[in-house]
Amino acid sequence: MKIITTYKASNGSPITGLTPLVHITNITNMEAPVRIIEGDIMYDIGSGFYGYIFSGYKNGQEYTVYIDADSAIPSRYQYGTLDKFNLGDLEAGFDFGQMMRVMFAVLAGRSSGGGSDLLKFKAQNLTKDRINATVDANGNRLHVDVDGL
Repeated sequence: MKIITTYKASNGSPITGLTPLVHITNITNMEAPVRIIEGDIMYDIGSGFYGYIFSGYKNGQEYTVYIDADSAIPSRYQYGTLDKFNLGDLEAGFDFGQMMRVMFAVLAGRSSGGGSDLLKFKAQNLTKDRINATVDANGNRLHVDVDGL
């Protein structure tokens, strides 16, 4: 998860040369918040933008983000949240990665069986069929087997 912030002077020009510190707290359980990151340094992207790679981010969790730049600037503090969004809940039985593999096979993979009663869509590496669909004479899907693993 990338966290990006920017600092600008009152005239709108970017403030460069800062060393913002990021603090991240897991607030999924508001009864017992857990500080995950305590004052890690953000990297300078350029033009007043600063970034941080939050490698500890877990899907389905909620976090607060607090950033402190420098006492010399009036807008030194930045606040925000990383909201809980469980990508696994998009479609029952499939996580986000599985859904993307299946969709990519249909959108950009090789297919076979057009004009027959069995359509197949292959994984990009051609090692497996992501979708096997039995269809009627009009191309309506009657049964679909999906493999997103």
